[in-house]
Amino acid sequence: MMKPLKPCNEPGCPQLTREGYCQHKLSKPLYDLFRESSSRRGYNSRWRKAREGYLAKHPLCQSCMLQGKRIAATVVDHIKPHKGDKKLFWDSSNWQPSCASCHSRKTAKEDEGLEMDYKKCTCDHCGTIFIVKYCSRIMKVGRGIKRHLLVCPGCKAEYTSYYTNAEIRKQQNKIRKLYNAIRMTRNKSLLDQHYKKMDSIRADLERDMNQLRIEVEAPQG
Repeated sequence: MMKPLKPCNEPGCPQLTREGYCQHKLSKPLYDLFRESSSRRGYNSRWRKAREGYLAKHPLCQSCMLQGKRIAATVVDHIKPHKGDKKLFWDSSNWQPSCASCHSRKTAKEDEGLEMDYKKCTCDHCGTIFIVKYCSRIMKVGRGIKRHLLVCPGCKAEYTSYYTNAEIRKQQNKIRKLYNAIRMTRNKSLLDQHYKKMDSIRADLERDMNQLRIEVEAPQG
């Protein structure tokens, strides 16, 4: 017997569905489907009360003010993503007032890495669809080189994602530190410097990774 039609759980959606959601659930980023509910992540009544008090004292968006604009803040943003760390979540020195637009842009940038982690791949050999985050591993090649692999959970076929050596890993670490610095910086001039430096390191990193791949995979003999 078919389930009865009922309104989609997506707020504001007029569609009827026999499941919880219509197309909205499928259109959400994959990593979002694995996250706990907002209340389980700490955004409960206690947070709402703290948010209201903070915005009463800090009514203007911090990012907009750096651009010379006076826009009302509607969101309390965590400068450094707490990632479930309750101490960091409630550390008010890690909060900043933000408008919805600025907060959405910042969150989208922060979630790019998560989106990649949860990116789906299809195995060329058996057709199994799998998620990058749960099917990756690292194998030492020698001479300090590491091979980063994706492994199909179905047929166990291995796909080389990229290679790293000590120098490349240093560059990756520099980018991670710059990401953290950007999240904590409110000075626009300093932000521009950080982004410029990051772009330069990324260009060097891409060149070095491509070169290392050519060297490792070159025919022997």
